[in-house]
Amino acid sequence: MTAKMSALTHEIELLKSGPKDRYSWSYLLIIGIVFLVLVTLTVTAALVVRSDASHHSQSELENVVEITVDSIKTDLQQSVSQLRAIQGFFHASQFVSREEFDLFVTPFLEETGGIQAMEWIPRVRASEKVQFIQSVHEEGFEEFDIRPDSQSKDYFPITYLAPFTDNAAALGFDLASEEVRGAALLTAWESGEISLTEPITLVQESGN
Repeated sequence: MTAKMSALTHEIELLKSGPKDRYSWSYLLIIGIVFLVLVTLTVTAALVVRSDASHHSQSELENVVEITVDSIKTDLQQSVSQLRAIQGFFHASQFVSREEFDLFVTPFLEETGGIQAMEWIPRVRASEKVQFIQSVHEEGFEEFDIRPDSQSKDYFPITYLAPFTDNAAALGFDLASEEVRGAALLTAWESGEISLTEPITLVQESGN
């Protein structure tokens, strides 16, 4: 009788504990699934945010580059238009004085940033050199000379420049005496088109 009671009691305990254990494992399983779902959603959201931020950063960078390029293009086109206008001014006149040149180009300098000076650089033949220097002396520039002193077939001295005060050191400098400048000058002279040079140091900046 005692053995039967013990067996019955054991079965009752199993019946009591079985569902409770199964409920505990189910509860833990649900918690685990929810946790995994939350982790997955968090990681996915982080990746989406990161991707979106990266996309925005790339987009913003592209916008900045595009704006900068457009600005440079606009400045170059404006400078080319101004050079064409100066060219037309000289072609339409038998003679352009220093004062007329200054009056004509000053508005361009005022409305365009990044231009240090505008210059008129005539082509002077070797046979015309002495007479040309004398003509500039008669304008009041008694110390004017074409420099550096050299024997050449052609000279390209800086003769008119504006603004004058900040760029006076460049007056008389023969641009053809430098290979880079000389090549650009000859190209422009022979083609009638605008010619660009590699980066150079201006005479008025170097002091020589």
